[in-house]
Amino acid sequence: MPGSALNVAATCLCTFKAVTFAQAVLHRRVGHGRLIRSIHERHIRSHHSLFWGRQFDAPIYTEEEQSVSHTYVPVAAAMGTFSYWVLPLDLAVVSLLSLLVTIGAHIYLHEHFHLTGSWLLRFLWFRHLKELHRVHHAAPRKNFGIIDYSWDRLFRTFSPAGRDQGMQETRQ
Repeated sequence: MPGSALNVAATCLCTFKAVTFAQAVLHRRVGHGRLIRSIHERHIRSHHSLFWGRQFDAPIYTEEEQSVSHTYVPVAAAMGTFSYWVLPLDLAVVSLLSLLVTIGAHIYLHEHFHLTGSWLLRFLWFRHLKELHRVHHAAPRKNFGIIDYSWDRLFRTFSPAGRDQGMQETRQ
């Protein structure tokens, strides 16, 4: 039975992991690598130059930043199309919804990481994720994930929050 609770949960989890994998790899290889130079330049000259060192957060998310979130659209479209081809229709719909929720959560949480007065600061899990992201801004070759750092652990780019080892504040 394709729509069983176990199949739905497995589809959501697999989609979540696939999306967070794509986000981490694209962030590392495109945002911080030179795979697509124009996106790399925009990411570094906009996001990382606005939020670095002690300037990690601000009262409002600046409109000066040139977001690169749109660069995930082709990857998301490919993932959605793949789900449609390989999964029964009901699970393809579940996968598409999970994909949209995961990308939306990624964008929303990332924006709130850079807000000083975010309503999410009341939650310990959010403060922890924010500190892991702060590590990324201090050490740009670490912590490429936003909501899932398992890929950073796998690729050995994870650095826990609060550790000073290798955390020089740079604009790289």
